[in-house]
Amino acid sequence: MIKLYFKTIKDKKLNEKFKDIEILRIVCGVLFKTADGRSKKYDDAIIDTGAFISLIPYSIWKNVEHKEFVKHNVKGIISKKECSLDVIIGKIKIRLIDEKNETREIEIHSYLAMTDEVPLIIGLKDILTRFKVCFDYGEDEAWIEEKK
Repeated sequence: MIKLYFKTIKDKKLNEKFKDIEILRIVCGVLFKTADGRSKKYDDAIIDTGAFISLIPYSIWKNVEHKEFVKHNVKGIISKKECSLDVIIGKIKIRLIDEKNETREIEIHSYLAMTDEVPLIIGLKDILTRFKVCFDYGEDEAWIEEKK
């Protein structure tokens, strides 16, 4: 079992318009396998239940073991060109971690971003088939456990 954490962020501009709204994220630690076989740790990867695929910033994926398949352009809610993101669809090896535990190494499909102006997001592709994801914000409990 890997413990996840809730992280709340106040958006100053949003709070000026509407009080008591917080941005809520579920985060965990991630280890990436480097080309020389070592691991590189990142503490605040967002576990995004609304993202079907992971998003890896350029400075992370360029220095770790990965596979590149095809260039792609991702659009979100707003489909304008200036709101799109150039990526490479690829695969990358990770382990999810907390202070005491880590998962086995898994290879996940990812959008490999061509910029660092994006957060590190672990999406649900390749995660839901291997892990049970549980969270209860009211009880301040969240975790991922490997399926048997």
